[in-house]
Amino acid sequence: MRAFTTIAANTFLELVRQPVFLLLSTATTSFIIILAGMPYFGFGEDAKLVRDSSLAITLFVGLLAAVVAASSAVAGELRTGTALAVLSKPVPRVAFLLGKYCGIVAAVWLLAFTNLLASLLASRMAYDAYGDADTLGIAVFFGAIALSFLFGAFTNYFHRRNLSGDAFLSQVILVTGVFLILTFAVELKHPGQSAAQTVDWRLLPAGALILFALLLLSAIALACSTRLDTVPTLIVCTIIFLAGLVSDYAFGRPAEQGAWWAAITHAILPNWQLFWITDAIQSDRTLDGIWRYVAKTAIYLSAHIGIALVVAYSLFENRDLAGDA
Repeated sequence: MRAFTTIAANTFLELVRQPVFLLLSTATTSFIIILAGMPYFGFGEDAKLVRDSSLAITLFVGLLAAVVAASSAVAGELRTGTALAVLSKPVPRVAFLLGKYCGIVAAVWLLAFTNLLASLLASRMAYDAYGDADTLGIAVFFGAIALSFLFGAFTNYFHRRNLSGDAFLSQVILVTGVFLILTFAVELKHPGQSAAQTVDWRLLPAGALILFALLLLSAIALACSTRLDTVPTLIVCTIIFLAGLVSDYAFGRPAEQGAWWAAITHAILPNWQLFWITDAIQSDRTLDGIWRYVAKTAIYLSAHIGIALVVAYSLFENRDLAGDA
């Protein structure tokens, strides 16, 4: 157990110290807020456009982050021989693999968390053609982003700490603080309406399902990284992702007609449409009903994560580590 927690903690710290996480966090959260500060003349659907775009960005960036994290944490250590040095000690391979997975998930979830907070802020800031941009909220948000870089530069210069890691972690804290302040402490110009009432809280279950999807994507990326490098892992994960998006059409219909191969493929291949409920939250469904759907999806998720981790361990168990060092 100690080896597992140590590997998970070290993996998480090493990943968040990479500049790519700071870059992705800064770029995506900033882009989401910029989306909310633009008029679309969308015939009353401006808020929906902002919401769907922000959730899509969160999912896409999560896929990219999962691949980069898995390749760095597993494929990179196999290539440099670090994994061999760790496993030469009394550390079971299953503990090594599960520790890597938990560290990857923690880093990817932290990135997705900041994006989801930015999405909630964007739902508060979105306006139609007859409204005005929330200049105060936008200024406060980008001020927090700039402050996170200043904090990282300060700790790097005076304490020789990792700039990217400190800036990323401080950015998570500052974005959380900005969200709480703009949502619960700042009054809107409209009388009788608080800022919290303008946040689309239906994004919470939608965001939870995206976090579920990232759990599964991380497991798939981990399995690929036991044998492949970064670019092949990205290609395989993209193919699985795209195939899962059309799973109902490509395999679900033949399965209903009695095709056994389609039934097996449809059962094994992750159906990513189950994790995307933007159309459902747009309807009149209650939050209780949506949360019940999230709970049911967790069972589906657990089965597929189990399959992915079993495949990852099968590929990693017989891997000749000495040949990679």
